[in-house]
Amino acid sequence: MLVLRRVLDQFCEQNQVRLDDPLAIAAAQELVRLWQTGDPTEAELASDLAHLMPGRHGALTQSGAELQF
Repeated sequence: MLVLRRVLDQFCEQNQVRLDDPLAIAAAQELVRLWQTGDPTEAELASDLAHLMPGRHGALTQSGAELQF
């Protein structure tokens, strides 16, 4: 769990969002989902979150659904 929190904190810092921001919440949910599907490294987790940032207007999930902010 410390790895997930560290990756989430880095994501929030890089994207200048607070933990209660919808983008941070989506990132946290994605991290948990990724963690449950295997045993990813910290670098893999951080890399996988990159898809959440194509633009601040809405981010696409891996399923292609757009998250609204």
